Amino acid sequence: MTDLTTDTDPNPGLFGELADLGRILRTVRSGRRILWLIGGLVAVIAVTAAAQILLNAWNQPFTTR
Repeated sequence: MTDLTTDTDPNPGLFGELADLGRILRTVRSGRRILWLIGGLVAVIAVTAAAQILLNAWNQPFTTR
């Protein structure tokens, strides 16, 4: 098992955390599947948000006086 705790920065920030996640996912066996699931989740959230914006725009004439 590899030691992934070589980073000395106690607060790496968002990009540091994402880099650590990428490093970890490259070392585990099912990392590619996890990346596909993360990508699918992000895509579903984006499509849902876009649909909600379109639905709100469509509903605006019915709720505005």
